[in-house]
Order: sequence, then C-alpha cells, then structure tokens
Amino acid sequence: MELFYLLKREIKQPIRPLLIFIAISGIANAVLIAIINRAAENVANAQVSNKYFLLYVCGVMVILFSKKYVLDKSCAIIESVMCRLRNRIANKIRHTELNILELIGTAPIYARLTQDASYITNVSTTMISAIQSAIMIGFTLVYVGTISVWSFLMVIATMGLGVAYYFRHSKSFLTMWQTVSIKLTGFIENLGHILQGFKEIKINRNKNEGVYKSYKTINKELRDNRIKTSLSYNIMLIFTQILFFLLLGVVLFGIPHFHAEHAEDVIKVTAAILFIIGPFEGLVSSMSMIDQAKDAIQNIINLEQQLEEEMKKHKLSVKAQSHRQTFETLPYFESIQFKGLQYSYPPTPEREHIFTVGPVDLTLRKGELIFITGGNGSGKSTFLKLLTGLYPPKGGHIVVDAGLEGSEGTVVTAKNYQQYRNLFTTIFTDFHLFDKLYGVEKADAGLVNRVLQNMGLPPEKVTYGKGKFSNLHLSTGQKKRLALTTCIIEDKPIYIFDEVAADLDPGFRDKYYYELLRELKERNKTVIVVSHDRHYWTVPDRLLEMVNGSIRELPREEIDSMLAFERQATW
Repeated sequence: MELFYLLKREIKQPIRPLLIFIAISGIANAVLIAIINRAAENVANAQVSNKYFLLYVCGVMVILFSKKYVLDKSCAIIESVMCRLRNRIANKIRHTELNILELIGTAPIYARLTQDASYITNVSTTMISAIQSAIMIGFTLVYVGTISVWSFLMVIATMGLGVAYYFRHSKSFLTMWQTVSIKLTGFIENLGHILQGFKEIKINRNKNEGVYKSYKTINKELRDNRIKTSLSYNIMLIFTQILFFLLLGVVLFGIPHFHAEHAEDVIKVTAAILFIIGPFEGLVSSMSMIDQAKDAIQNIINLEQQLEEEMKKHKLSVKAQSHRQTFETLPYFESIQFKGLQYSYPPTPEREHIFTVGPVDLTLRKGELIFITGGNGSGKSTFLKLLTGLYPPKGGHIVVDAGLEGSEGTVVTAKNYQQYRNLFTTIFTDFHLFDKLYGVEKADAGLVNRVLQNMGLPPEKVTYGKGKFSNLHLSTGQKKRLALTTCIIEDKPIYIFDEVAADLDPGFRDKYYYELLRELKERNKTVIVVSHDRHYWTVPDRLLEMVNGSIRELPREEIDSMLAFERQATW
C-alpha cells in the first residue's frame, strides 16, 4: 500500500510505541464487549458485582488514553512526513532547470503540494481509526468463536464478501480518483486564469465570459467525477449493511432452528455482531479517504520521480547543486565568448515547428553597455535565458576570459554552471518581486532607502526596514523601479534588463537610459538591455539585432542612417 510505503520510507523516529498503543486500543475495545456481556449476564441473573464495574471503567480508560496517544502521535508523524516531503520536492524544484519546470508546469506542482498533501494529512486519523477497528474486529471475532463456531463462520463469510467486493472494484476506484486528480489540476489552472488574468477579463466582457465558461466546465467535470466516485463507495457501504442485516437475520432466526444449543448464546453473539457493525462500516467508509490518499501519494511520488528522472537526464543532482562551490562566482575580468551557442525547443504535439536560437558567435566585454533589439518572436528572451545559463545549450559552449594573459579561459560546464549564473542579476519581462533582499540579508537599510528615493520611490510608497520592503502593491512602472533597486543592491558583475523601459514614464525613462545605465557602465559593469526605443540607440557601445533566432551586430553607420531616416520621417 502506497501510504505504508511512504511512511516506511519517510518516518525517521521510532514508531514501536505507536504500534503498541494501536494494538492496545484495538484489544481493549474487543475485551470491553466481553466485559459488557458478562456484566449483563450477571444482571440478568440478579447478581451485581463491582468487579465488572471496575473492569469496565478500566477498559474505558485504557481505550481513551491509548486512542488519544495514538491520534496525537500519528498526527505529529504524518505532519512531519509531509513537511519533509514538501521540503524535499521544493528543494529539487529549485535545483532543477528552467526548461524542466516549464515541461512539468506549475499547476501540477501546486496540486501535488497543496491539495494532495492535504489528503494525506487528513487521512492519518482515518487510517489509525481503521487499524484500530481492524484489530478490535479481529479480537471480537475470537470472542465470537469462543461462543459459537457457526456464528463465527457466518461473520467471517459476511465480512469476506464485503472485502471481496472492495478488492474486485479497487482498480476502478483508483482509476476514478486518478480522473479526479486530473480534473483538479485543470481546475487549478483555470482558476489561475481568473486570478492572474483578472485585469484582462475585467475590461473584456467576452473574454470574461469565455474564461468563466471554461472554468465552469472543468468545475462541473470535477463535481461529476467526485459524485460518481462517491456513489460507487456508497454502493459498497449499502452492500455491506445488507450483508450484516442478513447476518443478524440468520443468527436470530436461522441457526436456532438447526442448533438448539445456539439459542442461549444468541444475545451474546448478537451483541458482539452489533459491536462489530459500527467499526466495520467505519472501516468501509474510510476506504474512500484511504483510496484518495493512495492516489495523492502516487501523484506526489510520480512528481518526485519525474523531477529525479529529468535531473538525471540533464546530469543534475541536489547534492552537486548544494556544494559550497555553487555559492561562489566564476572569476570574470575581461570577456565572455559564445562559440556556436545554440538552443532548440523540444517538439510537442501542439508545436511541430522547432524554434532554434543560434548558433551564436559573440563576445561580451567587461564594462560594455549593449542593447539588443528585434521583433516579437525573434528569440530575444530565449537568447537571454541561454546567455544567463537558465537554458543549457544544445550546442556550442561559453568561455570566460579567453585570451586573458595568454590563457585559454574558463569553459562553462555542468560543474561550474551555477558559478557562471552567479555573475548575473536580471529583470525579465515576467520578473517576480520578492518582499525581502534574499541573498543580501545584511544590506544596509539606509543605503537601500537612498537607492529607492533615487528611483523615484518616496517613503510613502515603499521603504526598506527590518529586512523587508514595506509595500509591493505598486504600479507596473514602480515595480520595475523596485526591481532595479534590488539589482543595484545585489551588485553583480553583469546586469540583464529585458524591456524594463517599456512601462517607465518619459521622465524616468531618460534617467534610466542616460543616468542609471551609464552609472553601471562607469562602475565597470557589463549591462545588456533589450530595447526598442530607437531614440536611445546612441547610448550603448554596441547594438545587436535578432531575427528568427539569429543575431548580428549593427554597424554604427547603419544605426546612424536608421536614426537619421527616422528623424526626417518625424519632421
């Protein structure tokens, strides 16, 4: 069973005390029915004994104490297991590659680490109760066997039919839960369209209706599949109840006709069966949650295995990515050369055409200010991911400081890729703002606030104090200024700005091009800017143009000619 496999693999602390108390609780429940029957028999014979009262009280106390211990301990164990599992998967995600994360998608990861993890956590109490019920039923059956062999066989046959029914349909139950998981992932993805695309659907009524219609469709499919699954379990529960009603009928009205000696034991056997029915029905009812948890566990295991397989395919490992050297930055004094660098997107059923960037032969020199331009889909963003090491190249290689003092330079390989990435600080078009300066926790608050004010972000908008920014709910342009602040404080050798100026107001745009970029250049930083603002093409040292994945440097004469033509057209 997946749950026991997971627990066996993940539990680090000893669980023998837990198992002992589970057994004690189950046995105590079974012993209690024997005490109740003996006490009732004494009362029927007008014999009142304090002994059975004391045994009854002791039995109840043992049951309650052991059950509390088991529930508390199991809750702590399951939560610890899930915390460790979530940490390990998140650790693998952060050490994987961008293209692997894009392949898996974010919706399945959210579903696995939130909804599926909740299923597993919630089932812990149910599972423990089911184990206790099974132990109690087992010892109660032994008690029934001491009273009447025929009744014992009838109860065994009844429960056997119920168990056989479950195992006969167990594969279909699991298939139904797998379908529910698929629909849930789709539901999360469609809900993301509403939340993340709120502005877009709010100003477009037709788009709003289309998105909501898609959301309602997947939500209805999720509902229908959940109902279908629940109905299947309800049939199993009703079938079990029918079996026990038949069993009681046979014990009360059938067996006494054939075995007269059984008549005097009918009350004891009936009480024991009635005592069994509740736990057995609880056991049957719990199968729904347990099967759901089994599917959730399999989903999480599959996600982790997929991450491991992809990382192995790319020759990655968490251990290697966590080595102390990965925190170091690759020495960079003079230049970075790209020799035949190339990246191709893998084909998919939806995308038969394979877009390729490169081969790129290019040299970036330290302290240069370089602009990159090109149309939509020309490969600029892909090139930046290739340049920064976010995409591993499918061909060619990167060499740092080739020719420096006669050396061949440092070739960027899988072993030093993270050290190479540490050279960069970036603002991509889909950048994410963090609430803290992660990685620069000891940053001087005064310096950060001065940079914020220089970026046109006054204290009433955002400040930095107690290790975090006071506000991230800013306009798009202000968010970019805050991102620029973060980059400046990180103080890396190479800066990548992907269309940062697109949402800046005209006044700050001049400051961005004429002051900020030049200040970084004066500090001997290499700055690479994606820009379509031809008005500022006199600022960079070099201008690169991308067309259909190929890159070329525009000569100064061509740039001057293009700008002169544009000025004439404007006049």
